[in-house]
This record gives sequence, structure tokens and C-alpha cells, in this order.
Amino acid sequence: MDLDLNLEKASRTLGAPPFTIARMISLPMVKEGLLAGTILAFTRSLGETGATLIVSGVYQTAPVVIVSWMKGLKIPTTAFLAFILIIISLLLLTSVRIFARKVGLPWNKVFPRFERKLSSKKVAGTRNGVSLLLFFVFVFIP
Repeated sequence: MDLDLNLEKASRTLGAPPFTIARMISLPMVKEGLLAGTILAFTRSLGETGATLIVSGVYQTAPVVIVSWMKGLKIPTTAFLAFILIIISLLLLTSVRIFARKVGLPWNKVFPRFERKLSSKKVAGTRNGVSLLLFFVFVFIP
């Protein structure tokens, strides 16, 4: 996507201050990219342990603690920590969704035709059956 710099030049020519140019012209043009980048960065950071080790000095992050507690059979404590992580994730994703509605993201560009066909009622049963079969083969049986 190319940004039209003529809009910024025109607003400067008409006497708009730099903050108004950024707020009314530049930010609305890049809002989808900023939102998508924020979501991708958050998703990547959920399981990232290496960067946390380097930046904060903490030697165990929440996913690592959950695995070690599961090995130590501390099931209630592990379940509580996992529940807290799930709640934090849901709150953040809900706030992003609300923000996306206020910003006005073009949802028709987010879900292309192929994904809409996969979500149709005709294909949904087959898709769910294949997903369940793969779950049992790769997760449940071993």
C-alpha cells in the first residue's frame, strides 16, 4: 500500500499544524498496519521465552513454569496460572476487537472468499471432522 504524501503536503500548505496532520491524515492511513503489527507482535510474544530471558533477567516465564509445574504434578497451581494467562489473552484480544470496530477496519478484506467458503455450512461438517481426526491422530493417541 502506498501512502499519498500529497495529502500531507496539501494540509501543510493549508496551514495545518504537524500534530493535526499526523492525527487526521497520517495515522488514519496507517491504522490497519499498526493494528495488524500490534496483533502479530502480541501473538509472537505469548510464547517467546528467549527475549524475556535477555531483557528482564527472569529465568522462567509463564509457559516454562507451567511445563515444570506439570512435571512436578502441581496441577491446581498450573491450572490457575494457565487460567490467568487465558484471561489476560482474552482481555487483550477483546480490547483489540473493540478498537478495530471503532477504527473501522475493512473486515471484507480480512476474510477472503476462500475462507468464507470454508466457513459455509456445507463445508463446516467436513472441516470439523478432519480437524477432529487430526487432533486424535497427533495429540490424543500418542
